Amino acid sequence: MTDSWKDGILLKVVNIIVYLVFLGSNVYTVAAPQGVYYHGKETYITPAPWAFLIWSLIHVLLLGTIIYQFFPQGKRVIIDGISWRFPLLAVLNAIYVNLWATQHYIIGMISSKFFLFSFYLWNASFRLRTLREFRGDRAFVIVSTYSSVHF
Repeated sequence: MTDSWKDGILLKVVNIIVYLVFLGSNVYTVAAPQGVYYHGKETYITPAPWAFLIWSLIHVLLLGTIIYQFFPQGKRVIIDGISWRFPLLAVLNAIYVNLWATQHYIIGMISSKFFLFSFYLWNASFRLRTLREFRGDRAFVIVSTYSSVHF
């Protein structure tokens, strides 16, 4: 039986929707009238506002992941391997970004801990599943997802 782009279509549609929500939450923080990156809370470790431009690259990589899921190899890696963890991570990250943008720093920090724990579980499961296969795919997915966690 051959792989069809329609296999796992519900999860593929959900991935597209949460990607758009994730993208929208980040666009909102940049395009908001109050300029979140320029008027947010400053600390000793707050990066310069231009450092957040890396999100453009991150969203391009994640868009590549969304497109890749419609190919047979991508279906095995993203739909069968990552499964519902990508939507979970995208929603938790969107919640964190919106809490941070609305200056709810304590609640945002708590939500970021849920996000990081979910990412840890995703990473452990993904590495175990793809230990011997999908080397190139694994690198692409890990780079796009790690970049969204570390920035």
